[in-house]
Amino acid sequence: MGIDPTPVQLVENYRSHEDIVEFFNRYITSFPEMARPGVRAPDKKPVEPMSSVTGDHPAVAWVTRKKAGDLPAAVADLIEDHLVADGVISDYSQCVLLLRSAKDSTRNAGPFLEALNAKGVPVYNPRSKTFMDSEEVQCLLGALVHVIDWNHWFRTITYPVPWVANVNSWIVTLDRALDAIPTMRHGLENYIEESNKALEADCRANPGGFLDVTLHEILFRILSLEPFREWRKDPVRSQRLAKVTRLFDSYHSFSLDSLRSDATGRSIDESFLGRFYYTFVSYLVDAGIDDEEDEEVVVPEGSLPVMTIHQAKGLEFPFVIVGQLGTKGRVGAAQQLEHELAPFRQDLYPRNPQAPADLAIEDDIRLLYVAYSRAQYALILAGTQTQMKKHVAAPGRDFTTFRRETKII
Repeated sequence: MGIDPTPVQLVENYRSHEDIVEFFNRYITSFPEMARPGVRAPDKKPVEPMSSVTGDHPAVAWVTRKKAGDLPAAVADLIEDHLVADGVISDYSQCVLLLRSAKDSTRNAGPFLEALNAKGVPVYNPRSKTFMDSEEVQCLLGALVHVIDWNHWFRTITYPVPWVANVNSWIVTLDRALDAIPTMRHGLENYIEESNKALEADCRANPGGFLDVTLHEILFRILSLEPFREWRKDPVRSQRLAKVTRLFDSYHSFSLDSLRSDATGRSIDESFLGRFYYTFVSYLVDAGIDDEEDEEVVVPEGSLPVMTIHQAKGLEFPFVIVGQLGTKGRVGAAQQLEHELAPFRQDLYPRNPQAPADLAIEDDIRLLYVAYSRAQYALILAGTQTQMKKHVAAPGRDFTTFRRETKII
């Protein structure tokens, strides 16, 4: 277009307390890895603090304990007994806990979620990967299995497949739920019993043929019964049940869910059941499905968000707590691909070839830079001395300076 572009660096920060800006500026420039050609844009200027957030409080602090296992309780105590109890925040949503993984498991967010629950702190964590553990989802799937696989063909599989145990657990969960609400039991059990009789009759009348019913239709009939009708009044349960129906919508769109009789006319065809279990059920079990996230609401009021650092990109919170420090990211497909394709790149500025292990370290530094730069009023790092000494948690791997200059809680 005949126009000479003028570079403009966006360096003004209207989010954070000036001490936080100083901290993450120092952090990103303190590692020799980040000074290599091409790792960062050349001549990049430091961020300038322009926020109205002020105060002589410790804007960067460190929550530490001798044992890593004591950190989740320390974080929960800080939130409930200080930030909330002392009126520092007026709502849990003004604070966020950032982790590498928000999965509800022992090696990830699990200990933090347990500690927060013990203190009565409500948590919003849609990426906890616990969608398939919820009672309503398991009961719905267990009821569906009862209808279409009344002989429980899945239990005849002798070679090890993980989903068999999951399907068994869904049925147990359904029985337990119905025992707890006996007034709701009759309608669902009666539907399952009548459906089994009807499907058996259809199979006898049409051996080896397709039946005039789909999984999709059966699912909606189950949802019209108790306890699902009552559960759908609860916004969280309703959201999860709606997501199950959308997953079945996708399966239905491939024309895979029309029931078919076996050649003898005695039951549902094993190839249909096998496709359902191996394709759909195994996906549900293996994928680690997240709860729905409202695109219009980043964090609902009244709940403490637990997020991955990637999830928090572009967001800001008055108080940011960063955990799982000292963890080293693994060399993965992203780093390997970047390394292999490096000779074919057309770069805007000079770049030296990088080994995948070096790329992983650089990515870890960038990741923590994102975490450290989300805070408005206070950035709180949660880690033991060992964790802060390891890898890239402290600026420039200089734990001595970090300990001397940082407020310890």
